[in-house]
Amino acid sequence: MAGVLAACGGGGGASGGEIQGSVRAPAGGSAAGSRVIACFVEGNQCNAQSPNTRATVVGANGAYNLSLAAGQYVVLAIKDVDGSGSLTAGDYGGIYTEGGKVVAVSPPKAGVNIQMEVLTEDSGLRAQGLEGIPSR
Repeated sequence: MAGVLAACGGGGGASGGEIQGSVRAPAGGSAAGSRVIACFVEGNQCNAQSPNTRATVVGANGAYNLSLAAGQYVVLAIKDVDGSGSLTAGDYGGIYTEGGKVVAVSPPKAGVNIQMEVLTEDSGLRAQGLEGIPSR
């Protein structure tokens, strides 16, 4: 993910707060059961092991909110469609972007909406920065 995060910028919020948004599935799919991960950024990289990294599962309407500590986060959405326990071709994934670029966000922030797409191959996971993110 380091390459994806190299362009992330912005200052961290002083006291934290909530990140809110919605997740949309690809055409014909459902966002219900998708996992949204706010991955804490340290040293310009997503640190999935940080105690500040948080995740939640979205309901039928795709809406989510996460209470987060101050700092910067890359926000991802994934859905293990085939139930394999890892992200593979056919699963869904997406990353919050602004103007087509991955950005880190600082809470509080609303409108952190993510459009997932069908993952087509393992190299697609690397290109999107989703490798190494647990699906559960």
